[in-house]
Formats: sequence, C-alpha cells, structure tokens
Amino acid sequence: RLHSMPEETEEKKDSDLSSGMSKALGNMFSILPGGGEEAMSKMLKPGQRLAIVRRNHEEALARVVKDNQTCELRKSLTAECVDSYTKTANDSCEKFLSEEKEVWSAAKA
Repeated sequence: RLHSMPEETEEKKDSDLSSGMSKALGNMFSILPGGGEEAMSKMLKPGQRLAIVRRNHEEALARVVKDNQTCELRKSLTAECVDSYTKTANDSCEKFLSEEKEVWSAAKA
C-alpha cells in the first residue's frame, strides 16, 4: 500500500500542466501531421497527454454549446425578420389595394 502512494503522486505531477502550457502544446501538436500523436507520445508522459486531450475535449464541447446557442439565436432572429417583412409586405399590399379602389371609384364618378 505504501508503494502505490508515490506512483499516484508521480502520475499527478505528470498531468499537472498549466492551462496555458497545455493549450500551447495542444496547438503545437495539432499542426503536425496526424495531429502530432507520434510526437506527443515521444515527448510527453501519458498523464500529460491525457491532460491535453481532456482539455481539448472540454474546449470542443464548450464551442459546440456556444455554436448551438448562436445557431438558435440566429434562427429566432431570422424568423422575426421574416415575420416583420411579411407583415410589412401584407400591410403595403392592403394599402395599395385600398388606394387603387379609391382611384377607380374617383375615376368612375
């Protein structure tokens, strides 16, 4: 039981990368061929690789949530614009038809 304790703390040290460092390493490796998997496996310990992958996954999930919110907002704004345009067009048509009737009525009289 005592022997397992140092391994756990050593693994914890491996995954302790600062947020900025982890992001920078993830960006650096992502530009390499194949996503930098081979280079990452040679340069980083498993705990560090796991920390980078987890952080990238969390950021991707956050982007998906944000993109979905943006999409829903744009859908609702588009629907409002279409409704407004349709109402304005219908009102303009009604106004034109009533003016046209008035002109024809005046011409007949």
